[in-house]
Amino acid sequence: MREQQIGVPPMHYFASWRMQVATEKLRNISASLAQVAEMVGYGSEAAFSHAFKKAFGTAPATWRRLRQPGYVEARPTTAPSSHVV
Repeated sequence: MREQQIGVPPMHYFASWRMQVATEKLRNISASLAQVAEMVGYGSEAAFSHAFKKAFGTAPATWRRLRQPGYVEARPTTAPSSHVV
């Protein structure tokens, strides 16, 4: 009956909630990935990283780096060569 109340199976809701807590931790504290994994209930950094990448399409370290204030993505300094051999 609980699935009818929240619209998804309880384990899916719990997994989604854990990832939302993880993003909050990654964004707002300087804990290591292993510490964040432990905070949100994962037994290892590897298991956390796998679940995070499945949920968001990117590794948690990459996700964190891309959201740092002032982050500017590196761009090539020269245009790619267009000559044909």
